[in-house]
Amino acid sequence: MKGFKFFPLLLLIILCSVSLSESQEKSRYHAFYLNEDCVIPSESFQYEKTMKEFMDLLKEFKYEYPIFVFSTDDYFYYLSTPVGLAHTYIDSVSNAYQALAKEAGDKWSKVFEGFKECYQYNREVTLYFDTLLSYAPAEKDYKGTEKHFVEFTFVYLYQHKTKDFADCMKQWVELYTKNKAVTGFDTYWGGMGMEKPAVVWTFRGKSHLSFLTKYEETRKLMKEDKEAVDKLWEKTLKCVRKMDTKQGYYRADLSYYPEKE
Repeated sequence: MKGFKFFPLLLLIILCSVSLSESQEKSRYHAFYLNEDCVIPSESFQYEKTMKEFMDLLKEFKYEYPIFVFSTDDYFYYLSTPVGLAHTYIDSVSNAYQALAKEAGDKWSKVFEGFKECYQYNREVTLYFDTLLSYAPAEKDYKGTEKHFVEFTFVYLYQHKTKDFADCMKQWVELYTKNKAVTGFDTYWGGMGMEKPAVVWTFRGKSHLSFLTKYEETRKLMKEDKEAVDKLWEKTLKCVRKMDTKQGYYRADLSYYPEKE
């Protein structure tokens, strides 16, 4: 990571790139700033050591916003910061980050020097969590603040198929809800920094084995609707020009949670 170099600009882009006229529509989406690091495998130990030092720095200077870290099996690391869609929230996150960099001074520079040789490339991305096109089961076998398995599926759509894809996702939510599926999925629309139109699906479980077990349970629960499921999957794929799947974990040990006073 490079110190969230373009963070203030991206926060402005987040607000400008989602045009929502109704307050209830604003509550449908939650914006995230994502810093993606493609880490050199042999430098992953140094990277994680430096990441912990960075999180210690945030704690020392009482940075007030959380940063959630994910790592994948192919040595990608994702740092996710919820930034909201309101002007006041975006301004407060941006101002807090810039103030921290200034206050930490040489300590800040020293920490980021540790990242310098660790990755092949770095990019900044914005994502928008779509609550309407996501499904959460009644119970989860993991806690969001603890280490758990995550599967990321990057879905790149045909330009003219975005609306059709959204319609498919609504139908998936209806099918999962009807059958009380025990696995959930989160749908994020890709923004700045991604090939567009694009969507990121995330699927989670306490462990990889737990995820696969519950996925099989969900398949059994939806057995009566197998024909509808197959048709909907075929319809969904007709909107997709390519897909890429990564597996990894949410890293509570590398993440930052502000202390409540």
